[in-house]
Amino acid sequence: IDEILAQQEAEIQLKQEFNQALAEGETLLKNKDLAKAKDAFTKANKLIPTEPVPPKRISEINDLLADQAKKESELKATLEAYQKVIQRADAEFGNKEYSSARLSYNEALQIKSDEKYPTNQLNLIGKLLNDLNDQQYSSAIAMADNSFNANQFDQAKASYQEALKFKKDDPYAIRRIKEAD
Repeated sequence: IDEILAQQEAEIQLKQEFNQALAEGETLLKNKDLAKAKDAFTKANKLIPTEPVPPKRISEINDLLADQAKKESELKATLEAYQKVIQRADAEFGNKEYSSARLSYNEALQIKSDEKYPTNQLNLIGKLLNDLNDQQYSSAIAMADNSFNANQFDQAKASYQEALKFKKDDPYAIRRIKEAD
């Protein structure tokens, strides 16, 4: 009888440990602590291997861990691709290759559309190109005016036409071309 009572007490103890491990696993799984949850379900499975719940939960956790690893891998690949494109864009920008840099910053935005840095750089490139365009226009107009004032009308006309490349339909350049004719 003592032996039977000891065996029953051992079974009760085993069932309590099993239930505790199972409850702990469920709580950890609910809190997305997958590694510890898997450990708890593995412990429960070792205590009572014939119970169907622990292997089922372990399988679910393995699926979740695989999905998590896949997402982390994709995220890492995206980040690496983004950083590679940004490095190229920054190098192009540093070399004043603004057209290429613009394309590269746009490519970076296609990879990670929520990033502010490429957008800021694109805005800066736009400003730099506008400033450069204005400088080239002013330079062409200055050369044209000097030629015009020196009565070198053919040269003046060519310089005014050059200015029109930077500001299409510029009334001043158009008027001066007519005056040069």
